[in-house]
Amino acid sequence: MQNKYIFTIKPNQPQNGLVSSGEIFYQVKRVINLGNRPWKETYLQCIDNKVNKNKPRLSIVHDTILLPELQVGEAIDISIIFKAPDYPCYAHSEWVIVDKSDPEKHKVSKILCFSVGVLTHSLETSC
Repeated sequence: MQNKYIFTIKPNQPQNGLVSSGEIFYQVKRVINLGNRPWKETYLQCIDNKVNKNKPRLSIVHDTILLPELQVGEAIDISIIFKAPDYPCYAHSEWVIVDKSDPEKHKVSKILCFSVGVLTHSLETSC
């Protein structure tokens, strides 16, 4: 039986918000194991190089993030550090959850998408 996932965004994160060009920021998503078995060898994998290659992308430090073992019903907050492009655009990064212990591990079951609008100037204002 296929494992189930749910994603919720943490408050005060710039998901679909605005950041300055070249800004380094992070986004956090909560992942909950709603399946019928524990996650033992599960990780997030960035798939930016496989999808929509011509669209603006957020730069990342790591393209794979190992998740700790999660029992059914347990949740974890995942934090990913990004760098916005140096030009104005709407940029994003796409990730999938991979479970190495699942016989259908190569089947994409859920995609996490992190997105922001990138401005040409700083968001800070001076008085």
